[in-house]
Amino acid sequence: MRAPQILRRFLGAVGTRLDRVPIRLKLALTFAGMMIVLFGVLSLLLYLQFAAGLDAGINSTLETRAADLTSVAGESDQWLYAHPELPPGSDGFAQIVDSQGQVLASTPGHGEVSLLGPTALAVALHRRVNINQGKRVQLLAYRASRSTRNVLVVGVSTADRDSALDSLQRLLFIGGPIALLIACFAGYIVAAKALGPVETMRKRAAAMCGFGSDERLPVPPARDEIQRLGETLNEMLARLEEVVERGHAFVAGASHELRTPLTILQLELDEALSGDRSEEELRAAIGSAREEVRRLTSLAEDLLVIAQSDDQRLPIVSERFEVHRAMRVIAERYAHLDGLVGRKVTIEQEREVFVEADVARLDQALSNMVHNALRFGEGSVVMRANRRADGVELHVFDRGPGFAPEFLPHAFERFSRADPARSRGGTGLGLAIVRAIAEAHGGRAQAENRPRGGAHVWLTLPAVAGSARAGAAADGESGAELEHKPV
Repeated sequence: MRAPQILRRFLGAVGTRLDRVPIRLKLALTFAGMMIVLFGVLSLLLYLQFAAGLDAGINSTLETRAADLTSVAGESDQWLYAHPELPPGSDGFAQIVDSQGQVLASTPGHGEVSLLGPTALAVALHRRVNINQGKRVQLLAYRASRSTRNVLVVGVSTADRDSALDSLQRLLFIGGPIALLIACFAGYIVAAKALGPVETMRKRAAAMCGFGSDERLPVPPARDEIQRLGETLNEMLARLEEVVERGHAFVAGASHELRTPLTILQLELDEALSGDRSEEELRAAIGSAREEVRRLTSLAEDLLVIAQSDDQRLPIVSERFEVHRAMRVIAERYAHLDGLVGRKVTIEQEREVFVEADVARLDQALSNMVHNALRFGEGSVVMRANRRADGVELHVFDRGPGFAPEFLPHAFERFSRADPARSRGGTGLGLAIVRAIAEAHGGRAQAENRPRGGAHVWLTLPAVAGSARAGAAADGESGAELEHKPV
């Protein structure tokens, strides 16, 4: 097996083990590794710089001492024999030796044996040489002058230098690890403290008993990633709670709406099976049961639309068509219904308005708007389509009392009904489906009361390039202008 493969397997095994390590320990280990590397590099640089500084100081001392004795070393051998003792310096010692290694003059106590060996002496006759004799002694030797072959040797003890370096080594290699341990422990404490809010949020999440309690995760005061995480999670909890509440309301409303037709259907079937009813009564019971089945089918379809819109799965098959044609189909459909004596559905058409939308869905939305106007309003119902800069608006107007002021903000909520004086049956899903269809097309649904009485419901579909003919800008009437036109 090759070395790179072995290295990859080793790193993979290490990574697998590190994945199981708690995050605070990972942070502490990472911090410790970085501190060890940084401290090692800095310690090495400090030691080398300190040693270089001490060596520079010793060399400077030697150069100064040598400069003081250069003139003496340039004297003749006879003069040196007559004056064999060199003046002592504040620090160090010195010798003057001839080319044969004989000591001609020296500081007191260093005149017996030459400080230079034969090899070092031969080198010193030609150039300056620094010699470390190993016994805590540093020497500088060079030829004193061109007129003589005498060599000046100055030396200084390096005991203080070595002692200082030993002290620095002890400080770095004994005190350093202790400082590293303290720093690593502090890093672990800081990591644990930084992750403390996360643990607090975890405990609160584990203690939450469910939705509906308005409980939220604690958010730390520091404006950092953990605070943003807590805020995001709380927003997510609020959205989930809203979804759950809507689901509960949906189930409760659906159950309530299904219970009445099912109860009526059960009673009609029980009476039909009682055996003492005439043929006409049986036909009436079957007709009533059929009506309840139709109502249940319609309710099931409405519930399916609402459920699909909640999951953002409401199927939309868009095509380009002229919207007034769809309005005429709806008007003709309601013109043949019974019970609309004195009521009619009309269309105000000024010019063609093209949209790109799902024909069936748009028909369903407009039908619900017209149906609500006929059921809860008075007088004729008017449909109108207008182009706007941001899209196409489809309006339905009626006369009468309009929406109850307290009900208007909730008009498009599912299973919502107006007050009993306004309510005349229904499931409360008509306008909710209008809003769902509008939003599935990327639009919106709105409602208001007309100043002179009656309700005004409209939906807005977004503009699509090429979906409207030229002249749309000239057709830009506001909602207020629509309100003042006779209906």
